[in-house]
Formats: sequence, structure tokens, C-alpha cells
Amino acid sequence: MMCSIKLQKAYGFFDWFDPRTYLRASLGATDRCEAFSTDPRAYDLLHAWTAISDIRRKGCSAEDLLIEMDRILRPKGFIIVRDKRSVVEFIQKYLHVLHWEAVATADAGRDSEQDEDDTVLIIQKKKWLTSESLKESK
Repeated sequence: MMCSIKLQKAYGFFDWFDPRTYLRASLGATDRCEAFSTDPRAYDLLHAWTAISDIRRKGCSAEDLLIEMDRILRPKGFIIVRDKRSVVEFIQKYLHVLHWEAVATADAGRDSEQDEDDTVLIIQKKKWLTSESLKESK
């Protein structure tokens, strides 16, 4: 019993991709607005398939999700986003602020379950450089 309580607290933003999470979510066992309990800079790749649309639907902040993704992604790491075109455009507004770079964008094609065409956006997190490190490199 104690183990299941610890596991429930560990579920956060990026467990959307585990099928067991969908089952737990349907049972109301998770809180989707919590941060993911992991170390900063722990991941090289994040794959968000409709995660931001789902977060918005739950009433959570999409901006908070982007900040959390930035926190756990290593510099030079990648994010693959597949979501509605409007959500991808929303993310693109924050690329410069988060020091992310859009590597590629493509239409994912029409899916009968979706109301809108999905778009795939591949993002790479840039390595942040301070003004001192720029002076030293010259």
C-alpha cells in the first residue's frame, strides 16, 4: 500500500506517454498540474503527443508545462511535439524566450479522430552562454 502512494505522487506531466497513466487518470488517481518529480537536466529527448492540448483541457497552465520541459531537458536535447497547429504556433511564440530552436516542422496528416490537422515540431534546446563565456571564447 505504501508503495502505490509513492508511485502516485511520482506521476506528473511527462507520464502522459505511459498507457498505465491513462488508466490511472480515468480513475482519478493523478493530479495533472503537478511538476514531474525528476532531477533537472535528466532527459535528452521528450516526446509530447497532444500533451499540451490535454494539459489545457484539464485547466492547467501550458506555460508551466513548457517551463517544466525546459527544466528537465539537457542542453542540446530534443523535444518532439505532435499537436494541433494552433498549439504548435503557441509553442513557437516561446522558442526564443526558452532558448529553444525549431529544427523541423511538418504536417502530420489528417487523423479521423482529430478535429484539426496535427503538426509535428522538432525542437532543440540551445546551450545557454553567459557574457563571460563569450568573452573567454574570443
